[in-house]
Amino acid sequence: MAWRVTVPELHDQLQCPICLEVFKEPLMLQCGHSYCKGCLDSLSQHLDSELRCPVCRQSVDCSSSLPNVSLARVIDALRLPGDTEPTVCVHHRNPLSLFCEKDQEFICGLCGLLGSHQHHRVTPVSTVYSRMK
Repeated sequence: MAWRVTVPELHDQLQCPICLEVFKEPLMLQCGHSYCKGCLDSLSQHLDSELRCPVCRQSVDCSSSLPNVSLARVIDALRLPGDTEPTVCVHHRNPLSLFCEKDQEFICGLCGLLGSHQHHRVTPVSTVYSRMK
C-alpha cells in the first residue's frame, strides 16, 4: 500500500485544536472531534453554559466523552524513545504550546483562549523555534 501523507501533515492530524500540541489522553466528543482530556476538563470548568465543540460548535456532553484509544495508540507508536514531555502550564496543566508576543512568555492554549492573554498576539511555539534557527 502506498502512503501519500507527509510527516508535517501527519503531525497536524495528531494535534489538539485547543492546545496545538500532540494529543495527551485524547477524548472523542459525540460529534467525532478529539481533544486532550486536560484541555476539555479545563475548558468545561471555565464555561457557565453548555459546552460546544470548538471545531464544529455542536453542543456536547463532556461527561460522555470516551477515550480515543486508536488515536492514542497511533501517537504512542510514532513517539520517539526517550521523548520527554513538554513543560506544562501551572494554571491548566496543559502543554506550553503558544508564545505571547506582548508578555514574551510561553502559555498554553487555554491561557490564550480564556486567560489573561486572550486578547494578546500569540504565536505557536513551533513558529517561534523556526524563527530562532
